[in-house]
Amino acid sequence: MIFEDTDEQDEVYDDLIHREYEQQPEQQLPYYEDDISVLVQPDGQSSRDFAQSFFRSFQANVGLIMAVVFIFGLLTLGVVYVDLNTTDACIEWMHNNYSIPRVVKILQIVGMSFELLPLFTWFPACIVMLWGFKEFKKNYPSCLLVCQLVIGSITCVYRIVTVDVVTPTTVDYSKYRLLGNVLFILSIVCGAYLVARKFKKVNPATSYGLFHIFFILSFAFLGSSLIAYIYTYIIIKDFKETEGKVKKAIIAALTPGIFFPVTAIAKYLLMRKSSEIITPDRAFVLCYFLREASIVLYRTMQSDFQNIWLFIGLSLLHGVSNVISKATLNFRIKMWTFFIKCLNNTCCGPRLEVQPLNSPRIRRFNADLEIQNILFEYTTVILSQVYMACYLVMSFDISPWQVIQGSLTRIAISLALDFLFNMISVFIQIHYYDIPMRKVWLKYWPRHVAANTLIIICMVPYFGPSLVSVFAGYKYIWKEYKLRNCTSIF
Repeated sequence: MIFEDTDEQDEVYDDLIHREYEQQPEQQLPYYEDDISVLVQPDGQSSRDFAQSFFRSFQANVGLIMAVVFIFGLLTLGVVYVDLNTTDACIEWMHNNYSIPRVVKILQIVGMSFELLPLFTWFPACIVMLWGFKEFKKNYPSCLLVCQLVIGSITCVYRIVTVDVVTPTTVDYSKYRLLGNVLFILSIVCGAYLVARKFKKVNPATSYGLFHIFFILSFAFLGSSLIAYIYTYIIIKDFKETEGKVKKAIIAALTPGIFFPVTAIAKYLLMRKSSEIITPDRAFVLCYFLREASIVLYRTMQSDFQNIWLFIGLSLLHGVSNVISKATLNFRIKMWTFFIKCLNNTCCGPRLEVQPLNSPRIRRFNADLEIQNILFEYTTVILSQVYMACYLVMSFDISPWQVIQGSLTRIAISLALDFLFNMISVFIQIHYYDIPMRKVWLKYWPRHVAANTLIIICMVPYFGPSLVSVFAGYKYIWKEYKLRNCTSIF
């Protein structure tokens, strides 16, 4: 990421954690000599031993995985169970064009209506997390709630009208979801404009204009909608139609990289263009859900593979790539610095500089964002397996314990592998980059639990049909199991 003539001041924000360890003030160096590794003393020796950093990494990861197992595990199970008993009830039965009971149809309509509640409260909830409940209650509730209520009601009516048109697991269903997605995007655009106008009115001293604030807010949230579009219309369809385990594994493995450009642009806007709008400890709210959407897609595809070794292989690939990305950060920054230097020497025009990566704001942002990534990596392992287990038990005559045992085995294996690689990844960030992972988690864990809870509750209703369609209608299921007769509520 580059910028033109925008040297950021290395400010220390009061009451904000931006270092894992206390240390002596840094020397002022030119940008081309500024090393991202800030934990080296003048004599070249590390300011702490490996055991201390490893223990802090262990503490952080134990706290994260305990929150996932005891909080998000139960939350995920409850949300998926309700979704498959209402909105997505009798999916396999409908996939084969069998008629469903009236009571199930009523439950589907009720579920489709109620699932819009978390979707259209997502943007107001994020505004609450950005500026706090007191600020939201004072300035933003009336305009946002009215905007979301009007557009949400129109979306609800549209869903009820089209509920009998097409089976939700077919490809044609994407065409009927398009208008609903457009209305959802419209609610974000309108909400972002209203918030930007009100923020500019409440904070007239800010140097940012109305359009600038609107662009930052709308781009971040519309990026997630873009991911939803790619998810629903392209990737899931290609994954279902692809034959062969190797090709499917390649699609699944490449999925996280597809959303990298949107996430990179969002990070750039947050780090370089929003210092007067959002405090460093809350900046992650406008970015964390972008990568999480790609993680849930990757995990759902991974759960589709019946071969346990292929499942383990994808977990190893994900963990190794994560560790390598952290371990090679210094090298990649130096290569990027060299590239920019060569570009400045050979091309005319504005002079470009490499963005400094050692400011308090960026260290705090990286800590919050990495905590959210780890939480969601653990949670999506449970989410994907819960979806598959509930779908099989509710759609086929099969022993529930047989399915649960297989899912618990995969969850245990994947969580263990992720825990191991996250230990290494967090250790690298704490020891070499001074990212305050443990300190931020211990002090602000309720905020991160609330943020992750919000995105999980919104992910299931929005991506529910796409998640179920990964498993629905597969021939290998028909050969092994007998379809359950959908004549009553499950």
